[in-house]
Amino acid sequence: MAERTTLKHTLDSDVEGSAAAAAPPAKKPRASTKKKAAAVLGKCGMTKKELGDAIQRGLRLEKYEAQRTMVETTMDATFFSAFFGVPGVKLSPPTFDETTPIVVADFSGRVGGEIFGVSKVKGGNRYTTNHVRRLVAILYPAEEKFVMFFSI
Repeated sequence: MAERTTLKHTLDSDVEGSAAAAAPPAKKPRASTKKKAAAVLGKCGMTKKELGDAIQRGLRLEKYEAQRTMVETTMDATFFSAFFGVPGVKLSPPTFDETTPIVVADFSGRVGGEIFGVSKVKGGNRYTTNHVRRLVAILYPAEEKFVMFFSI
């Protein structure tokens, strides 16, 4: 009988030792997976999301009223050149600054989808879907006034 108790003690001590050895290591805190937004130069009265939401509201179908296909806000020339200075956007004049009287950016709905997001340039209801065909953004740098028109 003495052999059985020693064998049991041996097994119990092995289990205790292996439990300590098999304990999972302490978890390390994970880095955040959210991407930080790139710092945008200049200033604008609306965020990129708010500009896209204004376009999306213009695509809604209403029974008794036409939607606004124009967006107005404040914007400076630095922000305008950084925001709309992407391939596919025709800027007129190509180089400008705060002394330029007017700057026009003309682009298609596909390029608008790349700038604002595809869901912002497509909308409608269960019967029909509307797509933005063309967008024109106009900047008055001296007044820091921005106006954007879009067609369906």
